[in-house]
Amino acid sequence: MVEREVNQNFDIWLPVIAGIATKEEVEMATAHQLATWCEVAKIKIETMGRGV
Repeated sequence: MVEREVNQNFDIWLPVIAGIATKEEVEMATAHQLATWCEVAKIKIETMGRGV
């Protein structure tokens, strides 16, 4: 059940998981801020995965 909740709200959790924003910041973010943080989080995770 928890896994399903996280998967359904992945765009909310992604910046938190990547260390881009705190849960509190994500809860107060605008849609534009959240979308930006998600893109930055994806880049960070991809970059770290390559060991760069």
